[in-house]
Amino acid sequence: MLNLSGFLNVKRYTALICSAFAGGIFFVSGGGNLISFLPSLLVFSLMFVIIFILLAKAEESGLSPYKIILVVLIAAASFSAGALRYEQYEKSHLDTLAPFEGAHSYIYGTVRTEPKLSQSGYSRGTVLDVYKIENASGVFDVSGRITLYFSDAEGDVRVGDSVYGIASLNLVPTYDDFDYRRYMKQKEIFYSAYSGYIHFDRGHTEPFSIKGFVTDIGRRINSSIVSAVDKNFEGDEELGAILKGILVGDKTDFSDELREDFSKAGISHIIAVSGMHVSILFSALLLIFGLARVKKRIVCIITIPLLVIFAAAASFTPSVCRAVIMLILFLLSYITRRNPDSITSVFFAGGVMLAINPNYLFSVSFLLSFSSVLAILCLASPLAEKFSPMTKIPYAGRYLQASVSVSLSSFLGVCIPVAYFFNIASLSSILVNLWVVPLVYIVFCGGYLMWGVGLIFPPAAHLIKYLIKIPLIIIKSTSAYFSEVPFLAFDVPTPPAWFMCIYFGFLLALYIILTSRAAKNY
Repeated sequence: MLNLSGFLNVKRYTALICSAFAGGIFFVSGGGNLISFLPSLLVFSLMFVIIFILLAKAEESGLSPYKIILVVLIAAASFSAGALRYEQYEKSHLDTLAPFEGAHSYIYGTVRTEPKLSQSGYSRGTVLDVYKIENASGVFDVSGRITLYFSDAEGDVRVGDSVYGIASLNLVPTYDDFDYRRYMKQKEIFYSAYSGYIHFDRGHTEPFSIKGFVTDIGRRINSSIVSAVDKNFEGDEELGAILKGILVGDKTDFSDELREDFSKAGISHIIAVSGMHVSILFSALLLIFGLARVKKRIVCIITIPLLVIFAAAASFTPSVCRAVIMLILFLLSYITRRNPDSITSVFFAGGVMLAINPNYLFSVSFLLSFSSVLAILCLASPLAEKFSPMTKIPYAGRYLQASVSVSLSSFLGVCIPVAYFFNIASLSSILVNLWVVPLVYIVFCGGYLMWGVGLIFPPAAHLIKYLIKIPLIIIKSTSAYFSEVPFLAFDVPTPPAWFMCIYFGFLLALYIILTSRAAKNY
């Protein structure tokens, strides 16, 4: 049976706090207000009381009522904190630029992304960190992030340039079929503006900040890697696009056909930098430092800033942030000689990210990443016990056992979210990942080796290209083939809320059954 007393230990309180925090964010973001907040909080608390009393009676654990009350109070406080954080985040970002909305002003800011052609084709757009606004009322120092569209500029606009132009701020629009405003909030962007012509603010010097420094290093690494791939894979654009996706999560050169092939084949996760890529990087660093005979504790200390820089190079996407925070917690546990806990690390990472930006809760990348990891942590080990006969297969038995259990548990965790967001179901991922994931290891390590060697001796980098070209071709061919196999990938309707609740209830029941049987066998 589920050990409730063991579940409610200090570590698991982290999971409870972060889950309730997310619940508060979800409530307020759906239009909840103070009038409906207090009744909802009461219902939320009573629900926890009933659940824990029923569980305690079911397993006859004799759980103290004081502990149940403590759990409910912690959950209620966390729920309230999540609601308040969402409100404060929205208010702070809106109030900063709201006084200038709808009026033409001189807007000064620092360019944060390479300008790209807009959908209309008549202008280019870039993300701008605004630091000053000037209008008839005076000059105001502000801090906010906007999307700036412009038709022409004084020169070539690059990341890091300080520019200004006459523009009118407007709230990011939303559409009937897509909540574009919520999507942009995930990027901390609440306003957009259009300027016919922009100039360079040559007298402005951006103040130093750790965040800006790390972001700039990551951007430079990202740009250098993309340039190296483009140079070495000239003429093999699709293979180069796949390589950039694997190395830094850059999918700008993906054609619609290539995106669809990866999605239907169930391997889109390999081109979205996440836990798998972070684990490959960590394994490579351990090997390099191990050969150099560096002490493990020193390796952990050195690895932490390298992981942060890698996250910056991957544009701090939710999936890579989650993985990096988790691994940093494990490294800190090793340094301080404490026992790490995987589930605690997952929820702690989620809590940190939601505290920074509550709108991550509605990010597809965030939700898929956490659904996948939680499913793997909870289901992979008990499922591996069911696949123990596979270990009798010569040479590849243990690999097959681990790979099938991880692939199946990941599929169970993300299949419903994928159906909800993309209206597609892919059964091929369980099978395809068996040989695609090892190829990703080769491509990831080979790609970074190609980039590093290319900085020193470019001709050698061109030779390394041929070592990773074959696995890239296999990955591309695999996605193309399995996207066309009947009954492995098919379109599905958006699952209703009641069905999703039933499904996740099924996963919880599956976890309890598998772990209780494993405990009995033990």
